Amino acid sequence: MSKSKLWSKTYQTMHSDLEDLFKAHKFALASYSFAEATWMLEVYGAWLSIHIELEEQDLMPIFERGGTQKHWPASTYLREHAKIRVLLALHTQQMSVDYDDPRDRLLACLESARRLQHLLEHHHIREEKSLFPTVQEWIEEHELVAVNQRAKTQWDSVRADTESEINRAKSGVDIRWQNLTQAARLLT
Repeated sequence: MSKSKLWSKTYQTMHSDLEDLFKAHKFALASYSFAEATWMLEVYGAWLSIHIELEEQDLMPIFERGGTQKHWPASTYLREHAKIRVLLALHTQQMSVDYDDPRDRLLACLESARRLQHLLEHHHIREEKSLFPTVQEWIEEHELVAVNQRAKTQWDSVRADTESEINRAKSGVDIRWQNLTQAARLLT
């Protein structure tokens, strides 16, 4: 009988939710909605922190049971988590820098967002290629429910706390984007 992969679906949902929120953050930036972009980044940081904490506390010990890894050792993921935290802090700091020209602010913020996203994309690929399959192989049946329940409960809670505000912010950004698009059409 094969082991349930419910826990990995929960982690994949986290990745998808994080990617969607970061994309919304970048849309807010692109529409010059800096207040919304900053708020979305704060929420993103909170979500990312919970996600990383769950991986480090629940998945890494199981991953390490696999011994020497074919691809990347646990230390690679942990270093990347540290680097992600640094790039997130730098991007958050960049969001608060004031420029005389908002276009300069936009370009600087998009560049710092790109650096963070680049690392995240490669990190998630590594997790999908090695971390998740190794955990699936080494997780004990009795751990499956506990690991999934802890992750799902924490993730559902953090999403429920912010979901309506995120949707409201996204709607505001969409309106701003439509206004910018209409203005651009009038200029052409």
